[in-house]
This record gives sequence, C-alpha cells and structure tokens, in this order.
Amino acid sequence: MMKYGTTTDDFALVALKNHDSAFLNPKARFYQKKVTLKEIKRSPVVASPLRLFDCSLSVNGGAACILTKDRADVCIKASSLYTDGKRPSDLCDRNLAGV
Repeated sequence: MMKYGTTTDDFALVALKNHDSAFLNPKARFYQKKVTLKEIKRSPVVASPLRLFDCSLSVNGGAACILTKDRADVCIKASSLYTDGKRPSDLCDRNLAGV
C-alpha cells in the first residue's frame, strides 16, 4: 500500500466489482445478493487493512494473499487445513457490518 499509494477505498472498489460479477453468476455464493459500496466500507475489519467483503469466502478451495514490503518477509514452512465450523454465510451476516 505504501509503495503504490493503494487505499482501503481501492480495496472496496475491487470488492464491489467482484460482488457485482457474483450477482450475475448463478454459480456464485452471492448470486442475486446485492452488496453496496457502503456495506463493504462499513464491514468489520478482519485483518487490517482488509475488511470482511475484501476477503475470499472459503467455499470449494482456498486462497491466500500475502501483502509484504519485501519477499524475504515470507517463509512458508507448511500448509494445512483448518476450519472453525462456521459456514461462509454465517461470516457474512450483514448485521455485523452495522448497516
């Protein structure tokens, strides 16, 4: 974020674009579920600077994004699977977003 001047508003616009695409995709988790920019910006912080709607849902696979200043900051020792037993829909309760 420091190198390119990226802001949380930029992340929110990416999330909005992705949710707009999901709205039209019958195979998407958020099919025909409209998410607004206001909801995205008011959603809870998961791991600063990422908010709930910036993050991928764990549905049929996994994803990771490592934001770092230097490649040397990252050392992957192993990979594993963990679940806390919550469904993705439980994590996206709009009441958490305060809207």
